[in-house]
Amino acid sequence: MVVLLTYLKYPAVFAASGAVCGLVLAVMGWCAGRCGLLDRPRGRHIHAEPIPKIGGLAIFAGFLAGAALLLLVPWGGIKGSLDWRWACNFTAIGGLYLLLGVVDDRVELKPLTKLAGQVLIAGIAYLLDVRFGKFLGRPVPLGLDLVVTVVWFVAFVNAFNLIDGMDGVATGLAIMGGLGLLILFVFYRQPGSVLMVLAMLGACVVFLRYNFHPARYFLGDAGSMLLGSFFATVALGSATKTMTVASLAFPVMLVGVPLLDSGLAIWRRFLKAFIVKVRGGAANGAAQVMDGDLEHLHHRLAERGYSPRKVALVLYGISGLLVALGLLVFVRHSWNVGLAFLSLVVVAYLLGNYLATIELGLSGDAIVAGMHLPVSNAFGAVFYPVFDCAALAIGSGLAFVLARPILPMEVPLRVGWLFSTPILITLPLLFLFAGGAYRRLWSRARVSEYAALYVCVAAGCLAGVGVLVLFRGWPLYPAVLFAILLLFFNGGMVVGIRTLPRLAMDLAGWNLRRHSRAGLRRALVYGAGYKATLLLRDLTFARPDDQEALHLVGMIDDNPAIWGRIMHGYRVLGGLDALCRRMDRKAVDEIIIACELAPDRLARLVDQARRAGVRVTRWSVQRQPVG
Repeated sequence: MVVLLTYLKYPAVFAASGAVCGLVLAVMGWCAGRCGLLDRPRGRHIHAEPIPKIGGLAIFAGFLAGAALLLLVPWGGIKGSLDWRWACNFTAIGGLYLLLGVVDDRVELKPLTKLAGQVLIAGIAYLLDVRFGKFLGRPVPLGLDLVVTVVWFVAFVNAFNLIDGMDGVATGLAIMGGLGLLILFVFYRQPGSVLMVLAMLGACVVFLRYNFHPARYFLGDAGSMLLGSFFATVALGSATKTMTVASLAFPVMLVGVPLLDSGLAIWRRFLKAFIVKVRGGAANGAAQVMDGDLEHLHHRLAERGYSPRKVALVLYGISGLLVALGLLVFVRHSWNVGLAFLSLVVVAYLLGNYLATIELGLSGDAIVAGMHLPVSNAFGAVFYPVFDCAALAIGSGLAFVLARPILPMEVPLRVGWLFSTPILITLPLLFLFAGGAYRRLWSRARVSEYAALYVCVAAGCLAGVGVLVLFRGWPLYPAVLFAILLLFFNGGMVVGIRTLPRLAMDLAGWNLRRHSRAGLRRALVYGAGYKATLLLRDLTFARPDDQEALHLVGMIDDNPAIWGRIMHGYRVLGGLDALCRRMDRKAVDEIIIACELAPDRLARLVDQARRAGVRVTRWSVQRQPVG
């Protein structure tokens, strides 16, 4: 009998949770209209008929049924970190988020009011001891612990709330994350935790049957916030109170897609509010950040022609990949660094090519708009030295860590770093001040100026190492290795931060060229010399409202040696004959001349453009006498 109960408890909890969820859907679906829980079609909705948004109530009832069956029946052998105390805490926390969501589903709370309610419930979770407590074995100060706990809950809750905009997406992503938890708890032999996750999965699986496209029931804000609070509570309840980095990274990867979507949404709305403010708009920035839009991940996939079913399946696949990587990090600790790097590469590729194209373009627009703001000259003289001090301290610390095995240090690494850092910071700063690094406007600097900056940093680092060799008696070989590490870390960070604005603008321009926006005039630049360089820089740094909306598709030049090559980020498509063929195909709307053309070529170009209805303009920078 005991053996039978041992194996029956898993399907029993799963089935009980699913059955109760289905029963509540049937009952509540009949009276959803009377309770005011119908989602009626509006501007941003794609469904044509009112649909009950009762998924949160059904899933919560199913979970309670599964958890009650688990805790009330003497199954035996149900130890785990998700015990009865955790179940009580989640019932209280999830129930409060569910209640807040039901109110929002009925009366549509204002965004700030809903956020205040989420913060308040997160504070109650802190009082129930669902908190971080310790990190890396050290106690977290009470004030910081409260802030981090509130941010943790609000982030998870809103991640599911924001991505719940298409049939089956949020529920399916929750199931993917739940499967990851299930595998993890099985691996660590925690049957009680496995059963708690099954209690949630059973309800989600049954609800997905009715929530997948075409949906008969919606989650509503109540359901999406309930799912977010579940993963937030599991993360703080299942991890040990030492709170290692891996134990926090894993739940983040479990819900990586919703968190990524919410992060992109917040960043996108902040950028839009900033650009409107810079351009003199009177829009409320806070309202712009809190208001919804149609640029979430599922909306972008739908714009590419994906059906609602395919959108959900694609997001499931991305989530499954992140879950698999998170599980490998836990199972194979020796692969942590490699898997973390692989995850970073995968996320960067997805962001750059498919997911964050809008944010890349907005980031470039925001940087260009910010460059036209009146900034005090003291900004560079204050910000850059402070950053350089921090960068030099971090760089010297990394160099000490890597060179520690061969450095002749009789004191602990931390003590040696503390005593050596003042020298390794002061001397490079002196060279930077002497070289005029803090008088330059780095967003308009030339390559030679960046090279001179690196020379200043290198000279200061070498002088600092020389002082350490002279007064500490370091041998030559360890000192040379330490100096190479310093040049790598310190030079890279000090120079790298100054290149970020230029890099961001280049990336934004590259993204704009790959994803041309509708309504832009297709333009070709005739000439690939220095005048073209100045033209492209002028188009990059000009105010967006001071120039026409152009989409540069390439360059034309009469030098056959550079045909097919990439100049200034654009391909040289050929000479005048290639340009005439493009005009005949109506593949260009405007030609910008940025070179000196022979009269016969200019006449042929103008004549061909007149017949094709293509606009021709000339851009020139030249000295002219004044009086």
